Amino acid sequence: MALLLSLTGGRFAQEYRMSAILVIYRKKNRLKLFMFLFLSFRTIYPESLKNPEASAGILDLRNADFSRDVFNLKGEWEFFWMEFMPPEAFPWKGKPSYIRAPGRWNLSSSPAEKSGNGGKGRTPLGYATYHLKVILPDERVGKPVFFRISNMSSAYVMYINGEKISSNGRVSDREDDAVPEYRKLVKSYVPPSNIMEIVFHVSNFADPNSGGLWKEITLGSEENVMNVVKRALAFDLFLLGVLIIMSFYHFGLFLLRNEDISSLAFSLFTFVIAFRILFTGELLAVDMFPAMSWGLRGKLEFLSFYLAVPLFTMFMHSLFPREFPRWFLISVSLVCGFFILDVIFFPFILFAPRLHWFQIYSLLLMVYTLVAMGIAIYRKREGSIIFSAGLLFFFATVAFDIVVSRIGTYGFITPLGLFVFIFSQSFILSLLFSKAYHSVQFLSNRLTVTNKAFQRFVPEKMLALLNKEDIASVGLGEQIEIEMPVLFSDIRSFTELSESMNPEENFNFLNSYLGRMGPIIRAHNGFIDKYLGDGIMALFPGGNENALKAALEML
Repeated sequence: MALLLSLTGGRFAQEYRMSAILVIYRKKNRLKLFMFLFLSFRTIYPESLKNPEASAGILDLRNADFSRDVFNLKGEWEFFWMEFMPPEAFPWKGKPSYIRAPGRWNLSSSPAEKSGNGGKGRTPLGYATYHLKVILPDERVGKPVFFRISNMSSAYVMYINGEKISSNGRVSDREDDAVPEYRKLVKSYVPPSNIMEIVFHVSNFADPNSGGLWKEITLGSEENVMNVVKRALAFDLFLLGVLIIMSFYHFGLFLLRNEDISSLAFSLFTFVIAFRILFTGELLAVDMFPAMSWGLRGKLEFLSFYLAVPLFTMFMHSLFPREFPRWFLISVSLVCGFFILDVIFFPFILFAPRLHWFQIYSLLLMVYTLVAMGIAIYRKREGSIIFSAGLLFFFATVAFDIVVSRIGTYGFITPLGLFVFIFSQSFILSLLFSKAYHSVQFLSNRLTVTNKAFQRFVPEKMLALLNKEDIASVGLGEQIEIEMPVLFSDIRSFTELSESMNPEENFNFLNSYLGRMGPIIRAHNGFIDKYLGDGIMALFPGGNENALKAALEML
């Protein structure tokens, strides 16, 4: 039975959605219960699904509600390839070309493009001018509006109505003069009228994979735009904190039990993913280390990707060694090692294009992983169902973002998928440790019972004389020399008595006799060392007086 609960309503529903899945099933007459709780961002932009799109270089926001919404400057922008048009030239009187933005200029085109070739022939390296005319509501005239500008590839200058508003890096039409930079900024502008002529000069001579306005530009009131920034930053910090805690926790488990390779692999994998978050998303590392060069940032970002794959493969091998054999782990490590060396020894402009090869290789690994996990489920490997569910959820979020990115610019949910996936893997390791704990507890109880059974034949005082805690620690030939009294006691004429009784009567007679003698010996600080048929050999470490008193009481 499964129950799906959802919390929605009010302002909370505009920003977040909390869902809980409660799963209850019966196995071997025992009820099992699992609850999965998801706190997800429906989108990092409240009500942004209503965002109108620009058409033919014009974005009409006259009916927009700036008090509650933020807007993406997306749609068809006027585009001038390999030209830096002066901001004063707009509105453009000539026949413009159009391109969809956000998007890579080497891939983007527009159905309304009246000239140019729709991206064909445009390389990632080059420069261009973007122009968009934004029509604001009359009530926004004279009031500040705020822009959240994401990193562009790979340098830009932003103008509004001819006034320079923002810039990143140094824009140039020459490769030797351009300086790349990635940074997310928030800038304000007070429009003197309801018309904003927005112009971007963008140059890219550093990133061989993408160029242009390929990240969203958000427009809104100060409160709403800052809420977007805070939510995005909070999510990155939340995910970063969770991953670091998981990493250190499982590394601690490995230190306590270093034969458990799965904890080490999972710890290193989560640490690398946490490290990668610093160089993606909100670019936390750029804010933490402003002096970091663009090339170093790119190298660290790529290295985190190439390192994560073999570490994850190592983790899968430790959990499912038959489905992910050693040869598979070695082959993945060798391929990833090649790409890692490529990043270390070559500049960004040379190693970045080979990312596509690695993405294709990663896709093949995903297919292999899904097939292998299907086999693991068929073989009923422990944890395989939970592992596969987390993996499928992660793959689904990646696929969703790929589809949505072609429709519009919304908040990506891949980080949420990554969090759920890593949480599921942590849950698997918890199950393994729980099983190991129960096994240790069972064996400990069995050992206690066994020790109690051995005490009937090897008394605790005998072990104490040998300075041993239990019978398992006694080695062959171990001895100790102590002077003490020894008591021997036999039943007089036992042979004649035993011959007159059957076996059961003999046992009962001996047990009755020993049941009286044993407590007397123990009461006088002695212990029985040996049972000699009908006889007893007892030792008294406490001295002669204890032995004599015991003998008299036995008589």
